[in-house]
Amino acid sequence: MPLRLLLGIFLLLASVQASVAAGKVALVLSNAKYQHVNELFNPPKDAAAIVEALHKAGFENVKLVENADMAGMTRSLQDFAALADTADVAMIYFAGHGVEVGDENFLIPVNARLAKSSDVHFEAVQLALVRQAVSGADKIGIVVLDACRNNPFKLASAKGGRSAGRGLAAVETTGSELIAYSAKEGTIAQDGPQNGNSPFATAMIKALGTPKLEIRLLFGQIKDDVVLATDGEQEPFVYTSLGGKPFFLNENEPPAAQNVALQGNESRGIENDPAYFKNLVANCGSARTLKSHVRGKAVTIQFVNKSNGKRIVNWVDFKGNLVKYMELNPGASYHQQTFTSHPWVFTDSRGKCVDAMWPSESKLTFVLGRK
Repeated sequence: MPLRLLLGIFLLLASVQASVAAGKVALVLSNAKYQHVNELFNPPKDAAAIVEALHKAGFENVKLVENADMAGMTRSLQDFAALADTADVAMIYFAGHGVEVGDENFLIPVNARLAKSSDVHFEAVQLALVRQAVSGADKIGIVVLDACRNNPFKLASAKGGRSAGRGLAAVETTGSELIAYSAKEGTIAQDGPQNGNSPFATAMIKALGTPKLEIRLLFGQIKDDVVLATDGEQEPFVYTSLGGKPFFLNENEPPAAQNVALQGNESRGIENDPAYFKNLVANCGSARTLKSHVRGKAVTIQFVNKSNGKRIVNWVDFKGNLVKYMELNPGASYHQQTFTSHPWVFTDSRGKCVDAMWPSESKLTFVLGRK
């Protein structure tokens, strides 16, 4: 066979392999049937629902590993690390028990005994290893831990050493990395009802189903939903070192009917239409004519609260629903990465709409309380 033909075949195979390997990949770990403590009810249901949500969001390769022992978890992470090295996006989601000992975080396999604190180094998987498994992704590595559940292991302190802490410890991120805890450091997460999903998994499934939701807004929405569902008892937290470039986990297009309606709004020059905004403010609670759409340029805007009261900053999603994003105290300001196709609505502490903004490249600062 001529050398030129062999070279052509080689290059063709290489390009095909690259196109298949590149994209979004995920490893979903579910540990519920612990051998030495009580079984967890929800990780199997949570994991199955997360797998489905990731597939719908456009993840090409999602692997589910259930009830892994120490060797099984380590092997799964090693195999996934090789896959992540070929991908743009790599995510690991873990549902099960996790623990912090001496400011280090560990995920607990189903066969762990953990009679004393020092046993975690030999019987549990360091979070650092999980982070390493996603670090090879070209664009972003993501670790999501629904693992801050109340620790049932009686980790006695050995010879005056550190005993296990409550929840997980804070971490520092580097590069294009995002780590999400279902409950902020030092606190625990709820497992949820036996016939349902955990509050965190429920919120994550919902957020993953929203097309074109920037990743920071996605986890912000998860946080708000969990806080609401648990009456403030559980607050997720995200650690990230992402830069200014917007990033999306679900790149699917919103339903075409929404885009058609919004194209009409955009063609009217809605950001310069005082009458429209007057009507919007007057009907804030029921208005559904203002919605996000997929076109638009990435911008960084600034909210400045010059009013005398607290203002609630709400993003308007693709269905016209208000998604609470943050609270802005009097005199405070905040820079937010968004798109010119994403409107914002501001309410007072009682939920009354007081103003609205459609960002544009010529309007990057919005002052509340100054007409």
